Formats: sequence, structure tokens, C-alpha cells
Amino acid sequence: MCGFRIIKSIVTEYNDPGRRSRVDRQKKHGQRCELFREENVMKKSVTNISIIILLILGLTGFSYAGVPLESKLPYKTIIIDGDPSDWDGVPTFMTDEQDDSNCGEGTDIKAVYFAKDNDYLYWRMDTWSETYDPNGTISLVMYDDTSYTNCSKGGVAGRISYPNGSVDVFDGDPICKWNPLINGTDYGRIDQIAEGKIPIELFDDLSITNLWVDFAFGCDYVNRHDFEWFAMNHSIYEDGRDVYRISLVVRDPDWNLIDQDVVSSLELLYDPLGNPVSYPTEDVKFFSGPEYTGTYNSDTGEFSYNLGQTIEQFGPVGEGLANGVYRLTAELELPLEIPYIETTRNMEFNLVANEMPIVSSDSFQVSCDESGNLIWEWDAPVGFNDWTHARASIMVFNQENFLGSIYVRGLPTDLGRIFVPVDIIQAVESWGGDRYELEANIRTNDGLERTYSNIMVLSSLCVETTPIEAIQDLITNIENLELPTGTENSLISKLESAINSLENGQENAAVNKLNAFINQVEAQRGKKISEKDADMLIEYATNLINSI
Repeated sequence: MCGFRIIKSIVTEYNDPGRRSRVDRQKKHGQRCELFREENVMKKSVTNISIIILLILGLTGFSYAGVPLESKLPYKTIIIDGDPSDWDGVPTFMTDEQDDSNCGEGTDIKAVYFAKDNDYLYWRMDTWSETYDPNGTISLVMYDDTSYTNCSKGGVAGRISYPNGSVDVFDGDPICKWNPLINGTDYGRIDQIAEGKIPIELFDDLSITNLWVDFAFGCDYVNRHDFEWFAMNHSIYEDGRDVYRISLVVRDPDWNLIDQDVVSSLELLYDPLGNPVSYPTEDVKFFSGPEYTGTYNSDTGEFSYNLGQTIEQFGPVGEGLANGVYRLTAELELPLEIPYIETTRNMEFNLVANEMPIVSSDSFQVSCDESGNLIWEWDAPVGFNDWTHARASIMVFNQENFLGSIYVRGLPTDLGRIFVPVDIIQAVESWGGDRYELEANIRTNDGLERTYSNIMVLSSLCVETTPIEAIQDLITNIENLELPTGTENSLISKLESAINSLENGQENAAVNKLNAFINQVEAQRGKKISEKDADMLIEYATNLINSI
């Protein structure tokens, strides 16, 4: 086939009967590579308000699928008596702004603390007034990495209903029922502070990543920094590179995208073995800038674009990753009131080896019509639409500085082209780029397996061409279609006659030759010329006529 080749990816098979089955997650853009965002945003409400934060990875005594993990929480035994003195030396885990409660004094959250010893996780929550409204239950809810509201995983909760505490467990009951396990002031108490403890053994079979602290009557909340999503994929490139890659995006406590490179370290752990996977931070690329995101409507054949922002970090990780559940931990460098932020996310990686086509950059044809619209075409593989789709990107740089991009998603694999209207081309060219990098990729619909073309580099997007140069480009396109010899020669003859007419200043005669060309293409549509190729040739010739 011209312009692309078939590759076979080899994936290490991993068979572990104890590995967790896939859990349902929210979908984003219909792609499994983006199934891993967990909604950690809770809106302020007069009936239910929450602090949603992420548990620092691996409390000692907690098990991540049976594997104990190292902790950064302080080791200390706390007496549950409402006295803050034994918390001396324990750093603040989470802080909240003053005077942002809807319910006033006794409900305005100030800080959250954690400590642990071999037997218990200890937790504490302070208010700015150092008093607590006696009418509400304070709950610390810890649950598995799936969405809490799905009720498909387990969890543990510590609660304080003024002034006594309790510990509840949740075992995946389909109606989300929490079962009281332990009661009494030994497990939760409100006095000078609100504090409680939970037996660490309750976490042995859970993969805890999320904490939820709330006043039941609802007044105040604050979020931790978190991944919007992280994803892994297996990528094979036209130049022969074969890599496994991670992509990630981070949001701030207000759930805004962070448009700066704040990741200071990354750690990837493989479950169920708990083995670290190499992920050199220096190999991670970070891009942030405006992006025109395009979509294609298969019913109308039209492209539409929206201006937004692209923010993404990605880089290679490991070799030959086995299927299983992975946990990514990122340490973030941010100007916050606590010394560090660490956020975690789980992803199930189930890659199936597939025969995947690679589009070749040698087949790229980039042109602009007389109106300045950009048309980018390539040799598209046929027969893969049921389980793959294509994407195309134009990355804009000035020297080494990333300025922005055009990114078209969800293309039918066999389409082989994109159309970018002149107003977007003009806006992108106004960014001041001196290099435009064009790349096409094909991916499975779950996003885990991808192939990438080599990059075509252009110094500009739309270089003005003469009608004669455009007709010569059309002749080249016809030659690349591998039409029957007679059909090809007849079409090219008409175009060469149009060139001769233009060279002699006979524009009307050139237009007549081009109309004759269009008539012949239309006559062979669905016969010696495919429907798609006929559309392309007629569109090109029509644009030529309009430019003369």
C-alpha cells in the first residue's frame, strides 16, 4: 500500500488471576485513554459540602493490592481526647481560606492533619474559630480509586457525631450502604479539636487514593491539586521508534488547568507486584498554549473548530509494559502553604496486540486554495474504521518555543485529509511561528495503541501559489492516484492544455479546459475514479477556476 505500512505490536502477556478486573469510569471524548478522570469537584451547597483531597500515596500499614507502600505521613501515636498537644510536630496536610464558609463560626475549615503508627491512621480537622457546630456530623471518607458514587469498590469512614466517634466500612454494596463497625469516643471526639482514628488493618484489601472530609450540614470545602487525567499508551513511529508513553494533565484546587510545568518528580508503580517503573522526568515534554480543536462531521463532510487551550505533559516510560493496574504519583512544586503536594491516580492498562497501519509523511500533500483555506491530504489506510480513528496535528513553534496548535480529532481512518478555514490559518499565522510541524496518527478507539507518522516541517502554512503551479500540483496528485493509464493520460492532457492557455494569456480557454476536466472526472465517478478521489479532484479544479 502507498503511504502507510502495517506493523504488528508485540505485547508481553501477563497472567495473574488475582489482578483486579476493570472498573467502570467516566468517559471523556469517548476514548479509553481518557477514562481515568475522577470527578473530584464538589460544589458549595447548603445541604452538603465537602473537602475533597487525595491521600498521600501508601500509608504504612495500608496495602495497595496487598503490597505495603512507603509513606510520607509522620509516625506518631495520638490519644483521641480532643486535646491538640500530642499533634505537636505534625505538619499541616491541607489548609483552607478563612471566612469562606456559608454557615459562619464553627464551620469554617482551617486545616486537616494526618499521622499514623503501626495500628491506626489518626486524623484531625481544625476550624478557624476553634469551635465546632454541635449539630453536624464530621466525616472522613476514604475509598478506592474508582468513583465513590459508583459503589463498586470498598471504603472506610471515620465519623464524629458530636461528641462521639465511629468507624464505618463499605464493602461494595450496590445501594451504597455504609455499615457501622466501631463506636465510642476512643475513635472520634470533638473538644478543642476534632480528631479520630481508624484501624489500619481495615485498608488491607483496598487501593485507597481519595479522602473526603465533610460537615454533613454543609458549609465549606477545599480541593487538593489533582490529575485531570493520566493515560498510558504504546506508540510506534514511522522512523522505527517503539515506546510506551505517559500523558498527564494537572488541575489546581479550583479545578483550573495548570498551564505551567510544576511536576518535579514522577513515580510509576505496577500493581499487583508494586514494582517501580522507570520514568525519567527529564524526558517529559510540556506544552501549553492556544489550540484550535477540530472535529469532522461524517454526515455533512464538514470540519468545525473551537479555540481552547492545550496543556499536556508526556514522555516515554519503561519498555514492554505488562498489562495490569498502574499508579502514577506526581510531586508538584507550587507556592502553597504546605511543603509539597503529591497526587496519585490509578490506571488499568489492558493492551491487545493489533495490526496497525502507519501513515507515511511521504504522502503528505499540503496546499491552500485561492481563499487561503488549508487542505492537508495523505494516503489513508482502508479497512480499519471499525476499531481505529485518525488524528492530525499542526504544532506551531518560534525557534524552540511552543506557540500553539491545530489539532483535529476523531477522523475516520480512511478519510485522509483535513480542511482548515482561512480565518483560523490567519489567526495561527499571527502567532509569529517560524516552524510548523505536521504529524498524523492512528489509534485504536480505546487509545492504548497508536502509530505516528514522521513529522513534516513547513516554514509557513499557506504560501501563495500561481494558478499554473496549482495545476502542476493537481497533475502530481493525479499521478499518485494510480488511475488506469488511459484515464490518467486524458485528464493530464486537459490540465496541460490549461497550462498552455494560461502561459499564452488565454484565461477563458484555461477555464474551459478545467471545466472539461471536471466533466470527465464526473463521468468516471464510481467507475474508474473512486467517489472520494472524484470529490477531491473536482474540489481542487473548482478552486482553480475561481482563482483564475
